Amino acid sequence: MINGPDGLTGAIMAVESIPGAAVLLHGPGGCRVRNSLLSMALVPREDRAWGQYREPFYAGYSRVPASYIDGDDFVGGAVQKLESALEAVRRGGSELTVVMDSPGASLMADDHMRAISDLGVADNVMVLDLQTMSASMRRTYGRTLAAVMSHLSPERRDVRRGAVCIIGLTVLDASWEDVLEELSGYLEAMGLDVLCAPGAGASLSDLRASVEAEFCVEVCPESCEGLSGYYGSIGVEVVRPGPAPVGFDATRSWITSVAEATGRDPSPALDVLGRREDRVRRRAEGMRYGMMRIGGMTFSACAPRSVLEPLAAWLSGDLSMVPVTLADEDSFTGRLEPADVVFCDGNAALRMESGRRCRASVSTGGAVIGSDGFVPRPVYGAAGAEHILDTVLRASRGR
Repeated sequence: MINGPDGLTGAIMAVESIPGAAVLLHGPGGCRVRNSLLSMALVPREDRAWGQYREPFYAGYSRVPASYIDGDDFVGGAVQKLESALEAVRRGGSELTVVMDSPGASLMADDHMRAISDLGVADNVMVLDLQTMSASMRRTYGRTLAAVMSHLSPERRDVRRGAVCIIGLTVLDASWEDVLEELSGYLEAMGLDVLCAPGAGASLSDLRASVEAEFCVEVCPESCEGLSGYYGSIGVEVVRPGPAPVGFDATRSWITSVAEATGRDPSPALDVLGRREDRVRRRAEGMRYGMMRIGGMTFSACAPRSVLEPLAAWLSGDLSMVPVTLADEDSFTGRLEPADVVFCDGNAALRMESGRRCRASVSTGGAVIGSDGFVPRPVYGAAGAEHILDTVLRASRGR
């Protein structure tokens, strides 16, 4: 049982994170709508005006077209519909089309490769055959990116010394663009050249060039499972700093671990982080009585282990908060206990807050359509620490 966003969403959004790539969902139309809206909201790019995309297989939404199979197709097959849908996606200018089955369509065992062969488009069409529904969003996200890289199969002709790729950041992570900008800034301050972030806005040309990187640096290991193995297999050194950069201490550890692995001086990056932390400490000193309310507050969290561990250590250590439920999202099948503040996937966080099972919530991933707004609300890095502190302080009011 998957409590949070499932693997189908992870697979779809991994492909949709790539400019020039598109998902074609072989299945009923209802399976695509939420993922269409997620892609449009989280990966902004120029599309035809919303609601005016009237071609067959799109039905008003410019992303994640479907073959729109019906009941009869489950008996007689739907290869012809798949062929027609592929032609429509190609007309839309997709450089790479990734065909995925909906959970129901996977039972039909249609011959996708025959449809692709008949159209003569095998070079820019791939079939993703993963058991998406039985895995978490994060794990399937990384595995899907690895499958895309294997399909592209770029040759590693050269190694760009000091070049690095950031992996383990997804477009489903809150404020992912702001996180990418901050973490890239730390790496660049240490003299590293950030080529791209596969799975977080990297284009097909970026992905092909990424194999020339000297290093790949993980953010959340659970989000790049499979992808880190791919880069390691072609000779790129994968840097695994350990826990995700959640909170100031973990972000500092992330920077120093990367510096050690790449042979760089961490001082310039630590100076940048230190200035932000000092500013937060000064503000906290000015709100001394408000900060005193935080001690003894409760929190519940369900997140990847690499996020959960530094988060819990920070909240229960430095802030003297009391944990109620601490759950690894890959194995947790229960419900989070009510608490003053909850940390979990965006949909569950919204439900708990609206149901008054917490005073405030923080999304650890799995974005909710329309909930992010314009103010960055990340979990990673210094900005994430500031957001978490602000949320906790807000929840302390009235205690």
